[in-house]
Amino acid sequence: MNFLIAIQFLTRIPIPNIEFTEKHNFINSVKYYPLVGFAIGMILIALMNLLSFTLPSLVIAVVILVANIMLTGGLHLDGFMDTIDGVMAARDKERTLEIMKDSRVGAHSVWAVICLLLLKFALIATLPNHIMWIALLTMAVISRLNVLFSMVYWPYARAEGLGKLFLS
Repeated sequence: MNFLIAIQFLTRIPIPNIEFTEKHNFINSVKYYPLVGFAIGMILIALMNLLSFTLPSLVIAVVILVANIMLTGGLHLDGFMDTIDGVMAARDKERTLEIMKDSRVGAHSVWAVICLLLLKFALIATLPNHIMWIALLTMAVISRLNVLFSMVYWPYARAEGLGKLFLS
């Protein structure tokens, strides 16, 4: 069940909605994040292999980039944009956290996400196929593994919020 909770939280893969009432289920799901990343990476690799017979590499790079965003629901981009808005505001901690929580998008986050997506596209487009599958798999696993390290080594910035669900 904890693996399914991890899939439900990190992806938009259609699975039956899991209702859980115990906080430890959510906390225990975190250990499956790298496995969810592995699954995402394998889906992207399968897509790359399927398309490599018919489409040019630039089109494949766009499809992989878009597929990754669709698989994850853009959760990583939302967090990235919130972070950029907060950091680029150059305010005190309380105001920065308030800006990061605001659902509106700021100008800094727009240019930053465009630059990030262009960089990702360029990196995917320039990788040879025999290396791309390794990159797609490792980036998907390592990025979710990084969540575990962040939870252990960095203190949570807010008194309350979504991140508190992960802390025991």
